[in-house]
Amino acid sequence: MGKIAVIDQEFTQMATELKANHEEILEAYEKLNELMRALSDGALKTEQLTPKIEGLLDGVNSDIISRMKELFTQTETVITDYESVIMNVDTSC
Repeated sequence: MGKIAVIDQEFTQMATELKANHEEILEAYEKLNELMRALSDGALKTEQLTPKIEGLLDGVNSDIISRMKELFTQTETVITDYESVIMNVDTSC
């Protein structure tokens, strides 16, 4: 196996693992969000806190999760672009 094939395989594996990790983070965040909503639905008698918790969760859903997805996509793109640069330099030398 040539050097280029090894580099390509390593980057492909790394990009795949990174994407899987990003998806796990988002899934864990959504589960945490569900648990917080369940707690605010009266499980802990938090009638006074419920509106604040709901507002926080709404903010999390609309802002943080979308920003995390955007950041994750940008990271994946940077890795793919970096791989392309290495491949181009390796083949031109």
